[in-house]
Amino acid sequence: MILMSLQIRRLHEWLVDRLGLNRLPFRSVPYSYVTLEFWLGAIVAASFIWLGISGLLLLLYYDYVNPAETNRRLLESKPFFKPLLTSHLIAANIMILGAVAHMLRNFLVGAYKRPREILWIIGVLAGFMALQTAFFGYSAIGDKIAVEAINIGIGFVSSSFG
Repeated sequence: MILMSLQIRRLHEWLVDRLGLNRLPFRSVPYSYVTLEFWLGAIVAASFIWLGISGLLLLLYYDYVNPAETNRRLLESKPFFKPLLTSHLIAANIMILGAVAHMLRNFLVGAYKRPREILWIIGVLAGFMALQTAFFGYSAIGDKIAVEAINIGIGFVSSSFG
């Protein structure tokens, strides 16, 4: 029993050290940190939040039988649909580009090293999920771009796994 509590205490101390929980509550941020490279994560997070909101609104009108024709009809009939769809597509591009820039910045600066390796692993997994979501988002539209995305995905999978 004592050995188990010692292991739990070590695990707790390791998580507190790695995640920086001992430095809470929030500290003030120096003005030198208010640059674009330090805001890349916030840009990605804001894009993700907008993608969730606009994606749910677009999902209300999604028709899986004929999605391309439904989008075309909705673009002509609903006055709010075009800005919503356009902002969703722009936010998707901003999120993917911002995530790549954020990952490259953290890799080049060495922010993946101790004590932040757990955050790096979570970020890499989140980036992989973002790319998968982008692929499925393109393929859900049902137009020529969707067919090309599916063909690229098939080619990637078949060349990766033989």
